[in-house]
Amino acid sequence: MKFSISKYINFPIFILSLAVGFFFVYVFDENKKVIYVYPKPDNVDAIQYKDATGTCFHIKQQKAKCGADVSTIPVQH
Repeated sequence: MKFSISKYINFPIFILSLAVGFFFVYVFDENKKVIYVYPKPDNVDAIQYKDATGTCFHIKQQKAKCGADVSTIPVQH
């Protein structure tokens, strides 16, 4: 007894429905909203960050001494 998948699936209809499904997903997919999360002392251990190259990393919290000439550093995106 030979098993034939074409007995159960009509391949032209399958390819057509797959193409229509991909088209609908492409057209009706909502734009992704980017949410910026900045590290704070209460969430430093709970969040994993991903940079522009796709590398994931965690932030390690350390105390640092402030210098005498403290200046404002702009937020970097």
